[in-house]
Amino acid sequence: MNEHIFDDRIYYRTNQFQPNRPTLVFAHGVSGSSSAWLPYEKIFENKYNICVYDIRGHGRSKKYPHYEDYEVKNFAEDLHELVTFLGISKFVLISNSFAALVHLQYLKNHEDKVVANIFTSPEIFLKENFSLKMMRAGVMTLCVIISLLPWNPKPRGHVDYRKYPNSTDWSPTRNLADMRNTGLRAHFYTLRQSFTAKQHELEKITAPTLVIHGQKDTMVPLGNARAVAEKIASSEFIAIPNVDHNTVHNAVPQMSTAIEKFLEKLNPAMERIKKNYRRHFTDKKFVWSVIFSIILLVISLIIEFYAGTYATEVAGNPVKDIILSNIPVFDVDAIFIYGPLFLWIFVACLVLPEPKKIPFTVKSIALFVVIRSVFIMLTHIGPFPDQIVIAGRYISKFSFGGDLFFSAHTGLPFLMALVFWENKYLRWLFITTAVFFGVTVLLGHLHYSIDVLSAFFITYSIYVIAERFFKKDKKTFDLDMENI
Repeated sequence: MNEHIFDDRIYYRTNQFQPNRPTLVFAHGVSGSSSAWLPYEKIFENKYNICVYDIRGHGRSKKYPHYEDYEVKNFAEDLHELVTFLGISKFVLISNSFAALVHLQYLKNHEDKVVANIFTSPEIFLKENFSLKMMRAGVMTLCVIISLLPWNPKPRGHVDYRKYPNSTDWSPTRNLADMRNTGLRAHFYTLRQSFTAKQHELEKITAPTLVIHGQKDTMVPLGNARAVAEKIASSEFIAIPNVDHNTVHNAVPQMSTAIEKFLEKLNPAMERIKKNYRRHFTDKKFVWSVIFSIILLVISLIIEFYAGTYATEVAGNPVKDIILSNIPVFDVDAIFIYGPLFLWIFVACLVLPEPKKIPFTVKSIALFVVIRSVFIMLTHIGPFPDQIVIAGRYISKFSFGGDLFFSAHTGLPFLMALVFWENKYLRWLFITTAVFFGVTVLLGHLHYSIDVLSAFFITYSIYVIAERFFKKDKKTFDLDMENI
């Protein structure tokens, strides 16, 4: 992220903008600063254009002396001038707390520029009540007193919120750090803008909208945020359990996941896939990694062909098996042939839409094939006498008769379970498939029981080796794992 000052007034950070990526603009709340969004920058900067800025009077942006300078319309105009300067024609606006009012004012003036809205812990009060009147009167009194005090126009800096983990709404240490960094004048002049109940014409908002709120918010009631979402036609509402108003700091994993899922819905599936391919295949290192993985896979299949041919030619006598010798043989021809075919079509459908998953997945499979080829050449046991005959012109190219130890039908699905382990649904689907295929080859007397049982242990070792050999590819794979 690069730091800038626009017009000697507005501090902002951006990553390297790319034309094919959506743009996210982040606005923080009262007395905070753009440093509140630092964890989100790291999460989103490789997939989106990011602009994060300090609102007026906060962080390193210019401070103003008068109460009128902190009217919401001025905050909204600052935002408009900044995005215009940066040449941002369309963007997703993400606001926190007080910035929700700036967000609404900006929509009122420039709704055509915002393709989607994300409100987090919005300080939007829809109804006047006694508490609101008391808070407004108290803050206004403080504003009058503060206006009589000396004013320091010097911009400050940014609070390191890592020093205040899991701080509550009323945490004295974090709130004092925020106020010290912002200054009393900017803090209370801005805060005063929040305590106004207005009819914000939320029904007129047409862009897709996400509202996120903490269930234990002590500053803005949960019901208030829910009412905001209900007034916006195309909106979603998410309440985060066990989190208060301080969602931006205390709920980074939940917030970032919710935001990512919401953003993914904005793009049709095919457009999202095209965008992924354009982004990844402009990276030369990634392109070479994909090419190398394909070459490695082709070489591994050639090795397997010769290993299987050799093992079949030198195969010795069959041996007894505690399972095969005690069960009849079943015709599992169709499952043996078409089961793996459907499995690999499914794996391709998982990997191809997310190209960053290609290198590690393909290299892991290639490593599996090479190591299994070595085991095949070292094991010269003949097939079980009454195994079924596999009919098929093409299957004979991959199954030779002497390639028994260990079972690829069992090992490869289990390898996919390990590769996609973080997704519990895929994990159990692949484990179930591995067990099912294992039972299938035993029923057809196509593998000895040791071939099937050992496949799980050997495959796990292969996966660990793949993680060590292909560290960068595994890291790249994990970055996108949550999107499956």
